[in-house]
Amino acid sequence: MVLVDSSQSDQSLRTEELAAINALGWRATVLALFGFLRMRMPVPAGNPESRDRSMRFKQKGLLATTRSVRAMGSGLMGRRDSTSEVAVHPPKLGNKPLVVLAEGSRRAWFWHQPQEKLTILSVASEWQVADNAGHLIHQDRRGLVIDAIRRTVDWARSRTPERVRQSGC
Repeated sequence: MVLVDSSQSDQSLRTEELAAINALGWRATVLALFGFLRMRMPVPAGNPESRDRSMRFKQKGLLATTRSVRAMGSGLMGRRDSTSEVAVHPPKLGNKPLVVLAEGSRRAWFWHQPQEKLTILSVASEWQVADNAGHLIHQDRRGLVIDAIRRTVDWARSRTPERVRQSGC
């Protein structure tokens, strides 16, 4: 499994942050009905050098549709329930390979620390900060994501349960 700048279950405990996210989701859903966000939506976040200008504006056009904004708003409003559920019933991956990638351009310890904590989901895990990448790591540093996926697949294919127990990983 590869997690790319993913949410963390303890986000459900940060109620102030979730209240702001929920309010943002509600506003986005309402404003989408009137098309206001289409005019005001910024070009998608991330490293601008990772894709050319025409691609960024195509993305903006896709993301600014009423349907897309309503889906994003709904996802934001459901975040409290989904993170709370994971906090109560955390997944256990055992010895399945896990790579956790965290954005490296704007976040600080308050984002990196919970991202690194996700490595406890598997005894065969690693954590990596994607330097010069924003939240859209798959666009800003696509080679890094591809490499993480390939490494994880190779790791899973090469390790048998017996070898994993013997090596302690």
